[in-house]
Amino acid sequence: MIRISQNFFRLFIAITLLFGSAISYASHSEQYAGELEIIQIDYPDERPSELIYGLRVANSRRPIPLVFNNNKPDFPLTSGQQVRVHGRGLAKGIEVDSLVLAVDGTNPDGTTTVEAVTTEAQRAIVMMVDFQDVKASSRYSISQITGQMYTNTRSVDGVMRASSYNQISFEPDTDGDGAADVFGPFNINFNAGDSCDYYGWANAAENAATASGIDLSLYKYRVFVLPRYNDLPRCGWAGLGNLGCGSFCRSWIAEGESGMVYAHELGHNISWHHSGVDPENDGTVNNEYGDYSGIMGSNRSWHQVNAPHRDQLNWFAPYPDSLVNVVDGGVYDLSALEIDPATGTTGAQVLKIAKPDSNDFYYVSYRRASGSFGASTTYADKISIHRYRGSGAVVTSLVKVLGQDGVFTDNANGITIAALSVGTANASVQVSFECANLSPTVSMSPASQLGANGTTLNYTVNITNRDASNCGNGTFSLNGALAAGFSGNFSASSVTLAPGASTTVNWAITANSASDGNHNHSLTVSEAGRPSSSATATYQIDATAPSAPGNLSASVKRKTQVVLSWNASTDNATGISQYRILRDGALIATHGSNGYTDRNTVSGATHSYQIEAVDGAGNISAGSNVISITVGGKTTGGGGGDTTDGGTGGGGNKGGGKGGGKKK
Repeated sequence: MIRISQNFFRLFIAITLLFGSAISYASHSEQYAGELEIIQIDYPDERPSELIYGLRVANSRRPIPLVFNNNKPDFPLTSGQQVRVHGRGLAKGIEVDSLVLAVDGTNPDGTTTVEAVTTEAQRAIVMMVDFQDVKASSRYSISQITGQMYTNTRSVDGVMRASSYNQISFEPDTDGDGAADVFGPFNINFNAGDSCDYYGWANAAENAATASGIDLSLYKYRVFVLPRYNDLPRCGWAGLGNLGCGSFCRSWIAEGESGMVYAHELGHNISWHHSGVDPENDGTVNNEYGDYSGIMGSNRSWHQVNAPHRDQLNWFAPYPDSLVNVVDGGVYDLSALEIDPATGTTGAQVLKIAKPDSNDFYYVSYRRASGSFGASTTYADKISIHRYRGSGAVVTSLVKVLGQDGVFTDNANGITIAALSVGTANASVQVSFECANLSPTVSMSPASQLGANGTTLNYTVNITNRDASNCGNGTFSLNGALAAGFSGNFSASSVTLAPGASTTVNWAITANSASDGNHNHSLTVSEAGRPSSSATATYQIDATAPSAPGNLSASVKRKTQVVLSWNASTDNATGISQYRILRDGALIATHGSNGYTDRNTVSGATHSYQIEAVDGAGNISAGSNVISITVGGKTTGGGGGDTTDGGTGGGGNKGGGKGGGKKK
């Protein structure tokens, strides 16, 4: 991670030279917009993968690195999402304060649903890459790579067709010349041992491909076959690829003899994360590659992807009987996941069961060793139980494999899954629900608001009963603990909800005699015999104006532009939101930082300027010192600075310094 990150940061200066308008260096937070790009790095020895985040702007050849300080959004992110980033432009990239989606496409819980990949053939180009010192062509051939991708009995195209029930494929000949679109070798002017500059390698290979007459715009997926990972000492990974895909995406293969690596990295491109294991079922993934039942684990064998990965891309949607959302206990028959439902099946292929205490789902499937991509002996003729949140590019977790008469129990949610019969064409399982008293889900909206003494603010309390469907109604009491100087009341002191039902209650909080600052008010929602839940409402008060801007100075630039600068104001409560620029006593602009250029002046005019600061609560500071300046003349009132183009610079209270600009 350190080597890779450092390579990114060394390249950042080059990025800013190419795209200077994309990012500025600042000590305060600014907003940037562009397309998110995520690289998933996969090592050959099952060490944890790494995710590298970047922001692609203005058709840039490289994304600008994004640096999160334990504040990455808790909803799934994928390449290609349009995002707005607030943060500081530093030499290492953008240090992120917050990241939000630029378009409104979020689910109520903040997750984003990845739509199904189109059912038409996916357009991929594969480029073999030779370095100056190490050559992929000395290890691999075009025909070998073509086999891994398309023509072998087990290939990327084959496993994708089987897993998707023929809803997607990777066709070999997009350009229509009668041959698979596997090209190269392309010689690039890099030594493999000098760096791990995979963006530089990709850009150089694409340039070479374009120069040879290849139209890259035909292809959404761009695959680079490199020398083996032990010939790339500054990298060490077996493969990496974009997690998700925008207008195009890339995969880098450093273990080209393993077709599964091609399939795995292209799986990342179509938005799958890894297939992990969590045998304790405690929500902690023990090994994010440990589910070997499909290509998104680390097993080098060919197997179809698991049930949650198919559901993520909506591959059961054309066959609504294949996925059953289980809400009632009973006996359910299961056909093997490997059987294409278009050929006709009896019973479901997947049971999907809500796991209320974590807001995700169990996926119950039956695996068989049928076809070219059938299950291995670890999973064949057995029941697999996975956990997954139901949408988004996150790790799926295998929690249990059941043989004949095997039983899985989730005591916290009162769910039992028992294998009644396995080892034949169909399997059967019994699903049982018992009432398990779970704590309700409680959230506050908005969580924090700004007000003043004498003002009542309304907070919406959202409450959901998370009990299983076989439980009775629950009655929940609301109890609030208010900070000193506040009073409040609920629109209802208790609510009665059926299992799975939700409601809202208004909490009106009035500030009576509160001081400046954040005041937290605690809410507890409880029922006898159940664990309670809590939430916090924050009432922020800021009645104090920020400090006045200091040391305002002015200079003339290009004959008619007045450049102003001043010392930043401070505000201990809500922070500085903007500065007001006053010219001759009238407001002419607001600005987010402590510098401004007035371009609406004429040579020879004399103006006086003053700056006021505004905090997040709208409080306005006292004004800065007043400074007067004649455009092309002198400044008075303190401050001063250099001038150009014949202007006269300020120099103390009388502003007597002569400008150093050259008359034209």
